Amino acid sequence: MIVNTAGLKQSFAIAAALALLPALVGCSDVPRTLVGKSIDGQVLDADSSLPIAGAHVYYLYEATVIPTSFSGHNSPDVCYHASAAVTDAQGRFHIDAWEQPQKYNVGNAEPTGWAYAVGYVPAENPPKSGVYGEPMDRPNDVYRLKRTHASGDARLEELWRFVKWGCLHGGDSQRSIYPALKAGYDEAKTVAATIAERQRLDSFRYRAASAYVAPDPVSNGGYWTEKLQEFVNENLK
Repeated sequence: MIVNTAGLKQSFAIAAALALLPALVGCSDVPRTLVGKSIDGQVLDADSSLPIAGAHVYYLYEATVIPTSFSGHNSPDVCYHASAAVTDAQGRFHIDAWEQPQKYNVGNAEPTGWAYAVGYVPAENPPKSGVYGEPMDRPNDVYRLKRTHASGDARLEELWRFVKWGCLHGGDSQRSIYPALKAGYDEAKTVAATIAERQRLDSFRYRAASAYVAPDPVSNGGYWTEKLQEFVNENLK
């Protein structure tokens, strides 16, 4: 089984460039600490309004690198933190508040959320006040999921819209989203029937493995590619 790692190699190249950015000391536009506020919510069936237990919810915090000179034009976007939860019997979930030291010259940002349950179309929850608003407590994030009527490649595409997001610069926080991405992969396995559909599963495996392995984006890409392959072979067959 061979994992498609072309995207990983490109991400390593971008991350290496980020590592060359000037230090944060003395840069008044960049916060020294990044923070996320607590998030509470519920996942419901869109038609019945009944709660969905066991749904996966995750949030990704992403911002554009703040340039320290005019040469920073077209600076890349960086996902610097990930958080996730699974709904209880009442379809409710909770995400803890967090804070971490600054690493990549990014500002605090509101997260984008996603929710998924087996047999439902994944739903996105964009930031309430725009990506660059200061994080706020979110006491009532509600996702209303519609049951899917798709099958085959169409269903794989629905699942991919949930699984494809990663958080390469999120450090160990990436591991929080692994159960969600693996759940999407597990359903994808039951859907894929044709040769082309089964080949597409490699992309799902890679995304889930990358979240768990949490490769260092500025380290040797070959080493982490090997680690990803080992994880896939042992856990995502």
